[in-house]
Amino acid sequence: MRPYASRAAVGRTLLLVATGLASLVAALAPLDAQANLTPGVSATWRTVDDSLVGIEELPYSRLIHSVFELRGDKSGEKAYLSANWHERRFSTKKAATCGGLRYVGRYVIDSAGNAGDAWFGLEDRDGTAHLTVNRMLAIYPTAQLVGPPLCVETTGTWSGSTGVLGGYEGTFQFDNDGTLTLR
Repeated sequence: MRPYASRAAVGRTLLLVATGLASLVAALAPLDAQANLTPGVSATWRTVDDSLVGIEELPYSRLIHSVFELRGDKSGEKAYLSANWHERRFSTKKAATCGGLRYVGRYVIDSAGNAGDAWFGLEDRDGTAHLTVNRMLAIYPTAQLVGPPLCVETTGTWSGSTGVLGGYEGTFQFDNDGTLTLR
């Protein structure tokens, strides 16, 4: 009997250890995606009503004010989102992907950087968050940018301010279908 393992045995052991670690990482990945969200609060919110409050025309952009009523996926809890978006007044005619569709030959406004801010609040319990919009992508059918866009997607960061959201933070995505996802 030899006091050391064969190369084949060492290889099988390393393969088992690597497979076990990969399985553990895959199992913990969904937990990590929700790690920044407070327990008991939905991560996904769907728009049930929205209103365009107003548009302020500025020299190089326009400031869009909107309010949304949302319902959480977990228990149907009600929340509100009040947003102010900075949208550039000039579009480029480039290909872009928005809402899972690829748009070619449309007028694209890609507002990156300081693209706005928003306030998110729960209706039935204390919980508010501030959202910083890092990017807003809007696709219009014409160069005049009149009427609602064909598609809009917004991404950024959020930071809990009060109540059950206080002290938590993460990223968000507000999709064209009116779904707000907090991560």
